[in-house]
Amino acid sequence: MPKKIKKISNEYFGIILEDINSKFDIIKKGQLNLSEKFDRLEEKVDRNYQEFIGFRDETRSNFKTVLSI
Repeated sequence: MPKKIKKISNEYFGIILEDINSKFDIIKKGQLNLSEKFDRLEEKVDRNYQEFIGFRDETRSNFKTVLSI
């Protein structure tokens, strides 16, 4: 027994395509927001890393000074 194929009008098909397109736009905006958040997070990690390196170097220098006395 063959499946029944529903015929849809061009207008209805256009509405469905517009709905799908709007959902892709929502996904696109979400991806852009995530990308921006990851960029900001990466900047924070870089700043923290640089601060850590500075702290580490200062601590090493202090230990060298103390040990040389």
